[in-house]
Amino acid sequence: MIKKANVDEIRSWLIVDGWYMSPDGDHVKLGNSVKLGDDVILGNYVILGNRVELGDDVILGDKVELGNDVILGDDVKIGNHVKLGNDVKLGNDVKIGNHVKLGNDVILGDDVKIGNYVELGDKVELGEWVELGNGVKLGDRVIIGDDVILSNWIKLGNDVILGDQVIIGDSVIIGNYVVLGYKVKLSRWVKLGNDVILGNWVEFGHGVKLGNDVILGNYVELGDKVELGDDVILGDRVELGSHVELNYSPLSIVSKYVAHDYGDGRIKIGCEIHTPKEWRDNIDNLCSKHNEKDKKDWVLMCVDLIEKHQKFNEKVSND
Repeated sequence: MIKKANVDEIRSWLIVDGWYMSPDGDHVKLGNSVKLGDDVILGNYVILGNRVELGDDVILGDKVELGNDVILGDDVKIGNHVKLGNDVKLGNDVKIGNHVKLGNDVILGDDVKIGNYVELGDKVELGEWVELGNGVKLGDRVIIGDDVILSNWIKLGNDVILGDQVIIGDSVIIGNYVVLGYKVKLSRWVKLGNDVILGNWVEFGHGVKLGNDVILGNYVELGDKVELGDDVILGDRVELGSHVELNYSPLSIVSKYVAHDYGDGRIKIGCEIHTPKEWRDNIDNLCSKHNEKDKKDWVLMCVDLIEKHQKFNEKVSND
């Protein structure tokens, strides 16, 4: 480990097989026009490309490789076996674990924390106070806002945008061209297809699956293991209970509704709770009561879907 590394001192060391070797046996490679701040610590077998700039109190672990035109702010800590591409810029107080790879043209804001075995593609941008857990993989041109938390083993495709204060649980897979709004919360095992747009304040339970070209408005809530097919559109404040499947394509739902299996054979939609037969027999009166005559088909569809789920559970229990 090379403490208080100084460029002039390093270049005065013996060169062995292309490496500058310190009197203590540490090895380092320096490109042209490298600048090191105060109290920089370099591990063994560190490679710094051309025009690299390190701020004060930077610590690089063993076998760290920085490409050309890399700039690190103050108090940056990088673990072992880390590779940063060209034109990478890290803010202050950034922490990076072991076995991490960052592509070219990557920008990380201040106070970013990255776990182990993380991979970021090219042209990725992370805001401030972002946390990436272990095993996270981000594709190219991913943009993430401030105060975002991604748990472990998450995979994001190319051209994904995450708004501020998004929280994503473990083992979530997100396709290409996906946009998540402000304060979206996805529980573990969620899978989103390509060309998906989620509005602000959207919240998913675990195991939710969305197909391609899905659009969800603001304040949408989906329970556990909800499945939406391709080309589904849900408007603002739609809430679906657990195990609901909407695989009709295309399907548009543009109202504020709750569809939920009440657990005793009855179904709750909105503020009304009735058996499937009561819903069907009184659908006109119930929809008129809430000035929602134009949503009758949607209510009946929810009744059909949940009733099928109830019958399926009964069959499984009997078997």
